[in-house]
Amino acid sequence: MIQLGEEDPNGTGAIRRVIAPKLTFEEKIVDFEVNKHFAYQIIKTIPKQPLVHEKGWLDFTEVNGQTRVDWYSNFTITTPIVGGLIGWFFKKQMSKAFLKRLEYLDAKKNFLKQNTES
Repeated sequence: MIQLGEEDPNGTGAIRRVIAPKLTFEEKIVDFEVNKHFAYQIIKTIPKQPLVHEKGWLDFTEVNGQTRVDWYSNFTITTPIVGGLIGWFFKKQMSKAFLKRLEYLDAKKNFLKQNTES
């Protein structure tokens, strides 16, 4: 976390760093509803990418005692001719980073559950 949110540490106004295998993103949270929704805008990539990020958002819905995550992201790759290839790579890296985060949260949840049941 680079900057805490205004009302909630993870909420609107927060700026966080997401580290993927080959890219690092800095995202600003632009909308936030605890346990239901958040929206973000990528404000920086390391290394710098030819990217204009409009908005990304995640919606969380309970389904049979589990959480369904719907993730959307709108961006444009500004490099002519090879922009599609770069977009494919970028999407792949974002997916890896997101799945890695979900795996971490699931492991943390399971660890906490095991240690509170004893």
